[in-house]
Amino acid sequence: MNLTIKTSDLKTALQPCKKVQNSKISNFILSGIKLTADHDTQTLTIEGTDLELALKTVLKAEVTSSGSVVVPYKNLDNLANVCKDENITLNLIETKRMVKSSRDIKTGYYLQIDDKEPQIIQAENEEEAKQIAIKNHLIEIDKDNYRFNKMTKREEFEEEVIDQTLQIYKLKLNTFMVEEFPIFPELNPEGLKMSNNLNFNDFKSSISKVIDFASKDQSRVILTGLLLDTKNNVVVATDSYKLATQSFDFKEDMEEKLEIKEENPFKTFNVYCGNYRSFVILADNEKQAKERFCKDQPSGFMENDITEIVLREKAEPELKKIILPSRIYELLKMIKGSEFNIAIDKDNSQISFEFDNVTVVSRLLSGKFPDYEKLIPEEQNFNYCFKINSEQVIGVLDEANKLLNLNAKDPIPIKIAVENNNFKFSAKVREVGNYESTLEIENLKEAPKETFFIVLDKDNNEIKKFETNDEAEDFCATNPDIEQELYPLKVIEKEIELSEPLTFAVNPDYLKICLKNLIEPILSIVEPLKPMVLQETDDFKVLLMPIRIS
Repeated sequence: MNLTIKTSDLKTALQPCKKVQNSKISNFILSGIKLTADHDTQTLTIEGTDLELALKTVLKAEVTSSGSVVVPYKNLDNLANVCKDENITLNLIETKRMVKSSRDIKTGYYLQIDDKEPQIIQAENEEEAKQIAIKNHLIEIDKDNYRFNKMTKREEFEEEVIDQTLQIYKLKLNTFMVEEFPIFPELNPEGLKMSNNLNFNDFKSSISKVIDFASKDQSRVILTGLLLDTKNNVVVATDSYKLATQSFDFKEDMEEKLEIKEENPFKTFNVYCGNYRSFVILADNEKQAKERFCKDQPSGFMENDITEIVLREKAEPELKKIILPSRIYELLKMIKGSEFNIAIDKDNSQISFEFDNVTVVSRLLSGKFPDYEKLIPEEQNFNYCFKINSEQVIGVLDEANKLLNLNAKDPIPIKIAVENNNFKFSAKVREVGNYESTLEIENLKEAPKETFFIVLDKDNNEIKKFETNDEAEDFCATNPDIEQELYPLKVIEKEIELSEPLTFAVNPDYLKICLKNLIEPILSIVEPLKPMVLQETDDFKVLLMPIRIS
């Protein structure tokens, strides 16, 4: 293997490789990268993997001879950064040497009978040794007072060993065994789902906005991933406390129906007894379900107790979700390119990202991702809407953190009360004190109102209010306790604002993450303890769970 390549190209190609180096993996070969020179195509292929992510980069090079080698990544990366030459030459040097070794060679068997002296029998295997012993009347077939032990001798020999070193710049770099390096994963072309010519910069931008919403808790692996909803063209991340969705045009819907395999050939029936009990029976038809129920007599119920037999509907096929490990973002953002292609294998177990000269393959996470669409409140249900300034709110949160010496690992909730188009922030730390601050906000929706029917006297003084007009009229006509001088009574319809002001509490760290990519978002709330939505445009939406406070 001999080639020459531009130092800058090698340096650029090696930078993303550090994202597929996992120090937690004990397999030493994975600390290396594989270099493959191809004389026919005049290319150098660089491969790295940690068994979850795999990266392959193809570079143009002047290749004199083909070959493959695996070298430590850190050493090669340091060398590429140190070398000041415009071009760099890689030359694989093979050195042959003879090495002395030894091995055990089987020469026969020892026949041991009770406590007698062992006898040597020359044979290839134990069965042959037994037959020889029987033929020579050394043992009797019907007795088990003997045993055979292998007889070996130590043989020394010399073997040829080829040592490989890679000569690069001023260094002869030690190498690993190519045969031990994992084969680069290839997606099965059968049933492959693809979407081509996607905007890579937009994709990286979409992931960057939601990446902080993914969970860091490895005990809930599915929440550490990013949902690629190719049907609704959004990227989603959540840790169950906060959630974000960002639009991205995938061009193709790559989700597919998951076939449900029937493990049992029978249909499922629900057999109801009275109004309270039901039993699940497997049968071909309703008649057979009834017969089986009468035969088993569960809980003492009999045929006369049956009120209804209902065939259970089969579960609808579920969609295979595309859930990407969030750590792939650190790798993707180091890759340069304008367009890319996505391919997903039939089993939704692997995904590949293909660029001009770079291929990234990642395993997909399996499990049930939260149904995010059901978590986001519908717009018509919002009772409160406020326009806020992210920079000002983050400033208040940072100020409270510094003044109260809040612990980032266990943040104190920030309480927010809405008073006269102002947010009143407050936090309390027993050992330090109380913090308060006020920010002006824009109220985009009037406070929730309730309609009442008010009974007034002749001077328009309120006597009583009712929820319906009929109740108010009946009161005027039938109540004998009203003094005559207050008559005549009259009823008016009036909307009254709900008396209790809006107060809610949030985790300050989560709120800062939610506001990170927003400038002047609209904060929409249904109720103080229900999820609140922060949104500035239709493309990016954030959901935040409030905290219950006393």
